[in-house]
Amino acid sequence: MSWNTRELARTWGRAFLRLEALDNRWVPSITDPTFDDGVLTIRGDGEDDVVSIVADGDEITVESGDDSWEFEDVERIDVRLRGGDDTLTVDLTDLDEDAELALDVRTGAGDDEVTVEYGDVGEKGSVDLTVATGAGEDLVEVTAGDIDEKAELAFDVSTGADDDEVTFEVGELGEKARADVAVDLGRGDDTFDWTGVELGEKAQLLLDLTGAGGDDDMTVDVGDVGEKARFDGTIDLGGGDNALDLTVGDVDEKAHVSGDVTAGGGDDDVSLTVGDVGGKAKVAFDVDLGRGDNDLDTDFEDEDRVDLDEGDDEDDEDGDDD
Repeated sequence: MSWNTRELARTWGRAFLRLEALDNRWVPSITDPTFDDGVLTIRGDGEDDVVSIVADGDEITVESGDDSWEFEDVERIDVRLRGGDDTLTVDLTDLDEDAELALDVRTGAGDDEVTVEYGDVGEKGSVDLTVATGAGEDLVEVTAGDIDEKAELAFDVSTGADDDEVTFEVGELGEKARADVAVDLGRGDDTFDWTGVELGEKAQLLLDLTGAGGDDDMTVDVGDVGEKARFDGTIDLGGGDNALDLTVGDVDEKAHVSGDVTAGGGDDDVSLTVGDVGGKAKVAFDVDLGRGDNDLDTDFEDEDRVDLDEGDDEDDEDGDDD
């Protein structure tokens, strides 16, 4: 009798492990993933794990070394890699657009690389991503296609001590879509880059970005802001000699743009750029760079339409805020 293991896996809601034989022993690179009540859990072994997660419709494939597992009806993926210099690649570009999948990644200490790629997110779809990398020189890259109307994104990324790099590249946020983004870079000389395309009508992008001690380099490119859309950015540069380049494209009528930028001790360099501002739109920045030899540079296409409050900076005697 021949058995179709793939069909049995679908019928029983379980996964079958395919392994290469080596001296009659199984030698997986990670411990066997577990699947229970829609939750897929992947655990590393504390070594330098290399893990790939790929979606195809409603099917999720996990690969590590020569081993492969397949799962269906996954609602949440928890990844716990337990230290080591880990590499995790998550390809969700072919996930069903209307799927609701939460992804929670914890890598532990070590120099880790985490890459997550989403495709387009369908109408009223939901994306929920949490990444915590711990200490080490880490790289986190997140990309997403266009976000359809009324869809929701939630990104929460935190990196620990050492020099980390975090990048986001996201397509257009459709009408009434919403993205909540929280990033804590931790201590170290970190790099952050957000690249957006456009906020559609009544779309919202809420960004909470925190740097701690270290010389951080942050770039935020929001793109154009559509009619009645909203961008709120709260950015705490922390201590150190930091650089921030915040760019907003054209702001359509009745849209709202606000930026709250603060910094501690250190010599900070902040650049703010805004394109054309439409009728009844509101654009406001509150900037307080604290003590240090700071520089604030602005490039506003409609300068009289932007409300800029430079706060009560406590510059030393050599400070030269502009």
